[in-house]
Amino acid sequence: MLGVNRMRTFFMGDRWRAQSQNKKLPHHVRCSFPSELFKRMEDNVGTKVAVELCEILNEPAMTFLRVNTSRISRDKVFTFLSSRSVPVEKTQNSQMGLLLTSKQNLLEVPEYKLGNSMLHCSIWAL
Repeated sequence: MLGVNRMRTFFMGDRWRAQSQNKKLPHHVRCSFPSELFKRMEDNVGTKVAVELCEILNEPAMTFLRVNTSRISRDKVFTFLSSRSVPVEKTQNSQMGLLLTSKQNLLEVPEYKLGNSMLHCSIWAL
């Protein structure tokens, strides 16, 4: 676990961000992408777009939840998660969706840890 934390600190820290701007490094190294894959992307869309795509792919994924509205309303799940300090937003494009801004907070909710059927049966991570 210590090695994982060191890697996370390095790749998420200011030192890594500075290296990603280092013009002396090859593009695929700056983007933390396999050279063969970067080359294929670069051949198809050009260097600038390939770099932009790699930067987007290096961003943490968002976590969406879909509420089982046959069991509970989205508003009730939203209120429940908000009361447990889980940063959550209602999605604009789906009446059943919620967006978590921090998945870690959901994993810390006691009801989630205990496998509370209301929470597990009412939402699915997408």
